Amino acid sequence: MKNILSLCAGAVFFAGFSTVSSAQEKAVDPLPPHFPLLWEVKSGNGESKGYLFGTMHLADPRVANFPHTVTDAIKSCDVVVTEIKMDAESMSKAAVSGLLPANEKRDLVDMLPEETAKRLDAELKLISPMLGVKNPPFSRMQVWSVMVTVPLLEAMMEYPGMPSVDEKIVKIADVAKLEEDALETLDEQMTALTSFKDDEMIELLDLSLESMRVARENELGSVSEAMILSYRRGDVEELAEAGAWDEELYGRPEPEIMTRFMSGLLDERNLRMTKRLIERYKASPEKKFFVAVGALHMPGKTGLVEQLEMAGFSVERVPAPEVVEATSNK
Repeated sequence: MKNILSLCAGAVFFAGFSTVSSAQEKAVDPLPPHFPLLWEVKSGNGESKGYLFGTMHLADPRVANFPHTVTDAIKSCDVVVTEIKMDAESMSKAAVSGLLPANEKRDLVDMLPEETAKRLDAELKLISPMLGVKNPPFSRMQVWSVMVTVPLLEAMMEYPGMPSVDEKIVKIADVAKLEEDALETLDEQMTALTSFKDDEMIELLDLSLESMRVARENELGSVSEAMILSYRRGDVEELAEAGAWDEELYGRPEPEIMTRFMSGLLDERNLRMTKRLIERYKASPEKKFFVAVGALHMPGKTGLVEQLEMAGFSVERVPAPEVVEATSNK
């Protein structure tokens, strides 16, 4: 399916759902992705600078159980680099940032038009009867945090307390005593979500709710499930297409607010992350960097892969594990 909010796989702001059980149960597929989104980066003279790895910020075993090729790549590097720092202090600050200030007397429902609040409440209750726009944690959430959470909420709730792909990578780095770094500050990442006016963010929330309704009515499955399947197949183009507006499906051109949102969430951040990564390559030429960022930061003209190639680096996809290659060649 195609849905702008699939772009928000890059969000890592949300805690507080671990005590809520999903209304649906899915069969657990413990296999790792068939073809991990892993690239080796080399300088112009062929010297390895490390790896790029596209992640999904979910704990679903179908994406969180990555193959040995990824683990080996991590351990071969000197520094693990994520979007933002993954330490406890940063994660706590990220979670708090998605909540209304303590001195804010209004709840979420007070900030939304009546129809938007009704649609949101209905979607939440389809995920779980325990959820609701007037119930914690949603009652005290910022509009933007609701907007990026709801499309992925069911997947987030499936495996409470389990580590996400990013958390597993950082854990490997901790055990191996590797250096840890980040390409953005939390405030910089937040700007892509908080720079919109309230009425604009409500418009984006309405579009998010519409996308969930359209997907359900057309039996396209959830946003998260579509992304997980594309990710497991290792299909970069399909994953990128999931973030594109489908004019035929929605019956109208892409809204202008969505174009701006996509640009801020991906394009602008991609360019900043690429610039800082190249700075690290130059500052520490003796080190290898394992760079793990949201998968949708990889493809496209502004994606890290093409941007590094334009800067003179060689970026080559690491082959899929042998067992998968043998199967795919039959």
